Amino acid sequence: MTDKPPDDAEFSDFYERTSRSLWAYLSRSSQSDSAADDLLQETYFRYLQSGWRSLQPAERRFYLFRIGTNVLHDHFRRQRRTGFHLGKDVVQTTSGSMTLKIDLANILRNEMKRRECQLLWLAYAEEFSHREIAQITALREGSIRPLLFRARQKLAALLRAAGYGRKSARRP
Repeated sequence: MTDKPPDDAEFSDFYERTSRSLWAYLSRSSQSDSAADDLLQETYFRYLQSGWRSLQPAERRFYLFRIGTNVLHDHFRRQRRTGFHLGKDVVQTTSGSMTLKIDLANILRNEMKRRECQLLWLAYAEEFSHREIAQITALREGSIRPLLFRARQKLAALLRAAGYGRKSARRP
């Protein structure tokens, strides 16, 4: 092996800065918290095996998410091939203040397509540009804007139907 071992402190710092947002992305995209745990490990494993040291520090987060997206694609291909699907994770709470968070999580898991969740997360939680999202997801850059628009519209409609947001004006 010609690559030198990773600097533990450098990688630990990178992991601390990226693991929560990467896990959230994998969870939303896979629609399973338990699958996200496994996918997170696989993503960092592949990242460490790659030539990450040759990347500029500013490019490493983007590269990590690209690997995570590839791991997700592999996960979905395995599911289709084997016919095995992990069940949806159940969210429970006794606190009324968590209602919107739980409703949003349920809508994302049950009503939105995986790609819609993935695009919304990359754009608004991770704040990647349309160009970066296109590179991460292997979609055409020109497709990102309309896909995000439709995903936002669908999410807004689902939230309104669940009783959140603007109420439609009632006509007499």
